Amino acid sequence: MKIYCDYCGTQIDTDKDITCPHCGAAYADDDELKTEQKRQERQLLLSDLDEKMRKVQEQEIMKEFEKHRKEKNLELIGKVIVGAVSLGLVIYVMIRVGSIIG
Repeated sequence: MKIYCDYCGTQIDTDKDITCPHCGAAYADDDELKTEQKRQERQLLLSDLDEKMRKVQEQEIMKEFEKHRKEKNLELIGKVIVGAVSLGLVIYVMIRVGSIIG
């Protein structure tokens, strides 16, 4: 980040210089730098929050999917049971009718 020295006005590249390259003044107390650092910290926190929110949403979607899948499985099991009972009744009736006729 580039800032200007509060003492001599020289541009300082904070990525390269730890003090003003012209007058040697420290810029650690520079308001512009502090503001930029706070902005970067907020941005980092927001990106972390976004990532956490995305993970929570993914988990909620997966829970809903699992719930739906379990409901569909139970529905299918119910149909299989009804079919098996119906088939059993048909076989029973056929046996009873066969024994009455024969």
